Amino acid sequence: MTLTEYIFKGLPKRYTLEDTYPDANGDGIFKRIMTILGNQLDGLVSDIDNILTKLFTEDRYVKLHAESIGNVLSMWGNLLLLRKSNQNWDYINSIKGTRYGYDYMFLYILGMPYVLTIIPNGGSLFDSNVLFDSTAIFDNNCSLSRDYTLALTIDTTLYPQFIDPLNITKQDMDALMAIIFYMEPMDLNLLTLSINTVTISTGGYSSGFSSGYNI
Repeated sequence: MTLTEYIFKGLPKRYTLEDTYPDANGDGIFKRIMTILGNQLDGLVSDIDNILTKLFTEDRYVKLHAESIGNVLSMWGNLLLLRKSNQNWDYINSIKGTRYGYDYMFLYILGMPYVLTIIPNGGSLFDSNVLFDSTAIFDNNCSLSRDYTLALTIDTTLYPQFIDPLNITKQDMDALMAIIFYMEPMDLNLLTLSINTVTISTGGYSSGFSSGYNI
């Protein structure tokens, strides 16, 4: 499919029926102008169908796709990883903030087994009737967000090597923290992150890489 065909396929029929000054082929002014533009762009875009299909688009468009849809994995730039996640990004967004979100991202997309350990917190988000009256609906019924530790296992012999667990760069760390905070369950707060049993971040901050991460 050419770009011109794609453009006119998405337009209401009246754009063709009401086009003025048709030539010998029946193409009016509007279609002739759009055909000139389409032909020029067709020289740059080899196949409009592949661009629209995230899994098979040309390599040069993969990262652009990722950035345009807010795919945080674009920080790595691994094409295989981006193709897989781009294709499923709508679904990923629908489960982010849930416990299943980590399962899908770390196990299915990244191939990183993980252990999430929740640390129970005491207390209540509200004031135990000091400021609220005794009939306040939410007094003592809304727990604080709980802290958790996250232990990732990275085995590059089982998955394409987009990260080296023995040499984690600042870019790797930034990408990992971006993924963690993007997918983090809404009722949990990261306390400690470890990779292959080595603690590399505490409280969402990395002492060795950056002063903090704002996602």
